[in-house]
Amino acid sequence: SSTTKTSGSSANSFVPFDSEPKAATGGRRRVRQTERLEQEKRQNQAVTGIVKELEKELNDGKNNLQNILSVIQKLLQQQQQSNNNNNLKSLTAGTPSSSSSSLSYRLAWVGSDEAICHIGTSQHKVPLARMQEVFLLLQGRNRLEVYEVISLLGPFPNIRNTLQGSCQTVNNKSGGGVWKITYDSMIDGTGKELLAGKEENVRWVDLQVCCADSNAIVAVVPNEDGSLRSNPLEDNGKHALVFVREDDLDTKLDKLRVL
Repeated sequence: SSTTKTSGSSANSFVPFDSEPKAATGGRRRVRQTERLEQEKRQNQAVTGIVKELEKELNDGKNNLQNILSVIQKLLQQQQQSNNNNNLKSLTAGTPSSSSSSLSYRLAWVGSDEAICHIGTSQHKVPLARMQEVFLLLQGRNRLEVYEVISLLGPFPNIRNTLQGSCQTVNNKSGGGVWKITYDSMIDGTGKELLAGKEENVRWVDLQVCCADSNAIVAVVPNEDGSLRSNPLEDNGKHALVFVREDDLDTKLDKLRVL
């Protein structure tokens, strides 16, 4: 662009004629920010609507697998234009000031018992025990907790196992994103810490995240060789876990009569 040469002590400095005023730059930045916020609002409304549709499908008592998978597919399609890696990094890297402000999710649907065991303790498989609920808490600073609520046959309160650890999102060899979770502590229903953070007791869990949103997370157990599944819902969704936002976790735990 054209430039003008100034006189005096500034003789060697050049100022472009077409330098853009700061006010104009700031105005464009505000426009982009407004557009981004509007896009996020539309995305939030769309995901919220699909989550409500999923919960309605799960609660109607029919347990129609194909209908359930169809709604989950809508979630995945809604996220196709989003960067799930960046979304997940944003969700996990937040810095809540207390546990009450953590992002909490409830496992609303899972395709198989193997998928539950992939992220949990498998203690619900012992005789007379049954998994009641699984909760995922994103606590900020890339820390998380997983609560397993397990019921025991008889007049006993439910017990809660608490898995604690860190997480990060990395790219695997095929270029896709993998959520790598490292459990460094597990506290059982009696309060006994089973993993004390020793290296030999640390457990690693990989998940392929196909939808990452403040209202829902859809994760998939990767292939045995660590590669990502081209179809997250293959084998009738056997490898998928669907978490939905839980806004009142404490009340939920009270109703479950958790120790």
